[in-house]
Amino acid sequence: GNSGIGDHNVDGILGWTHMFSSSLLLDVPVSYKHLDIYRLPHRLESFGAVVPGLGTIAGDGAPAINISNPSTSSYKTSITGVSDSTGGYPGLEQDGNLNPTLTWVRPRHTIKVGGTFLLHDWYTSSAVTNGGFTFAGGITPYSGDAFADFLMGVPYSASNGQPSGRIPQRFFTFEYGLFAQDDWKVNNKLTVNIGARVDKQWFSDDQFGRNSLWIPEQQKLVMFTDSATLPTNVVSAYMSTLQSANAVETSKTAGMSSKAWDYLNEPKPTFAPRLGFAYQVIPKTVIRGSYGLFYNLLAEDYTTAYMQGQVPYSGSASYTNGNTASSSSFTMSNPFATAGSFSATSFGINAEHKIVTPYSTAY
Repeated sequence: GNSGIGDHNVDGILGWTHMFSSSLLLDVPVSYKHLDIYRLPHRLESFGAVVPGLGTIAGDGAPAINISNPSTSSYKTSITGVSDSTGGYPGLEQDGNLNPTLTWVRPRHTIKVGGTFLLHDWYTSSAVTNGGFTFAGGITPYSGDAFADFLMGVPYSASNGQPSGRIPQRFFTFEYGLFAQDDWKVNNKLTVNIGARVDKQWFSDDQFGRNSLWIPEQQKLVMFTDSATLPTNVVSAYMSTLQSANAVETSKTAGMSSKAWDYLNEPKPTFAPRLGFAYQVIPKTVIRGSYGLFYNLLAEDYTTAYMQGQVPYSGSASYTNGNTASSSSFTMSNPFATAGSFSATSFGINAEHKIVTPYSTAY
């Protein structure tokens, strides 16, 4: 489908420079970025209006279709499953950056100290799923052939996303760093540059209070909250399934912090030394060398910790039809006439534990 980055963007930079004396200078640049990001599916029709109960999704895509005969079938017909993107999504990235630097010039030294303070705000929303239909799916087709079932509109199973509509997500990342460096003129032939930088990142939990993770130590889904009471802003049928299986509890009940990142562990502070030199061998020949460690700080939305608004705040409900065409519980034109089911043992939440900040070495 279509994708775009950069619709009506705003970028601004403001700087202030103050000279305290002929050897002491303060430079304070401030910047702001406003970046619209959008993704669109292949089709823009509202399939929720075509399939009752599918739900209305803004800019939605088509439901997935899977047609496959069992291996025992004489027809042996299987068609590669087709699906559309999950409705595309809009996004807004906002960054504020402050980088003050103080420079002090001495006869044999040029010393610089400063800091970096960055606030990264990323907002997006996406559909849980566009729904889907499976015809035959490994069982004996109602008509004898999976494709014929498709033509009759009698699926073996169906699914839809709950809640319908979009799930918002918002990530805040705060980065701050300090650095110091000295250009030291040892003598008329040798200049040495010595420096170091320290950076730290802080990741926020879900701004809507919907963080959940499967905790292996607890063998349960843990919902991160200050209360011992399970949240109510969830898919009620999904929560009931988890409670019946004794597969869910709050972080307070589990004796854990209410902050999900306290369990996952944010990236540790980084220390990056730099060293360089310039040596004049003869009047027209200078040898230079350097070594440096450079960390690539990642915003939270670039990690795989998409634990916001997941199980049981959202999920895909499954609907299984009857065993024969004559006793089928639903058809493709009305696939969600029965109650959907959720799994208490099979679900996925992306979470990267103990993130290590990547770095490169230059010399």
